[in-house]
Amino acid sequence: MPMDMILTNNANIKIKEVIRGNKIILECEDKTEYYCPKCGSYHLRCKDTFVRNIKNISIGEKASILRFKTHKYRCEDCGCYFNSTPQGLLKYQQTMESLKREVFHKHCEGVSKKDLSQDFGVSDSSIERWFQQGYVRKNKELQNAMCPMVLGIDEHYFSKKKRYATTLVNLSKHKVFDVVLGRSENDLISYLHQLKGKDKVRVIVMDLSSNYRSLAKKYFPNAMIVSDRFHVIKLILESFIKTAYGLDKDLKKRFGLGRLLRKKEADLDSTQIRKIQRLRYFMILPKN
Repeated sequence: MPMDMILTNNANIKIKEVIRGNKIILECEDKTEYYCPKCGSYHLRCKDTFVRNIKNISIGEKASILRFKTHKYRCEDCGCYFNSTPQGLLKYQQTMESLKREVFHKHCEGVSKKDLSQDFGVSDSSIERWFQQGYVRKNKELQNAMCPMVLGIDEHYFSKKKRYATTLVNLSKHKVFDVVLGRSENDLISYLHQLKGKDKVRVIVMDLSSNYRSLAKKYFPNAMIVSDRFHVIKLILESFIKTAYGLDKDLKKRFGLGRLLRKKEADLDSTQIRKIQRLRYFMILPKN
């Protein structure tokens, strides 16, 4: 990728000169071919030219400025006036969107607002505003995100007031896809109706909850339901312990044996293995 594209995030902005100091100033030229935003005509007339200094992403832990000429155009076909605005810079803004994203990610990683303000030479209120804009942008991305093909569903306790929440996980990427308050169909119905890509889900992994199984069959018609290994093994273990207690009524009184039955054989030492073998021997003996 060309260095101009990496530093400006715009293939049409070409760097002509680099001025180093407390801030790095990139003297640039905007080679974008503009057209009328009203009628789409390329028949334009330049009415004025002015220089803009735009805050850009940091370079080598130093703030950088893009300095380039912009123009005021008049469309010869419809008479519309407009100012040229390069890609990556919103109208009426003095900061590239790539810098706002950088600030958002650094703030999420724990860099304080005060340190970000000093590093980029902007006010605390600007850092706060960019951070809030980042959350709004992330929320829109989540709302428009497609449901993953391999989906994990589970519940967890959220708070005393809100009670339970449902967590949806993208198991292909091992990342949380979304968290929704509630676990019943009444709590989740509005969310599931607006969820995009439900018909593309191929596998749903969940616990043995009958509630989630009915939701999966109703809202994910093309998905195969798979019970996760943890809950299946837990169910088998509970059945095994229940059977063991049924065979030996005094097993509950034998301190530690119930705990040993729940451990993996590979985690047992030689003494514990002898205890388990002796227990198995007495269990298969016929009763008088």
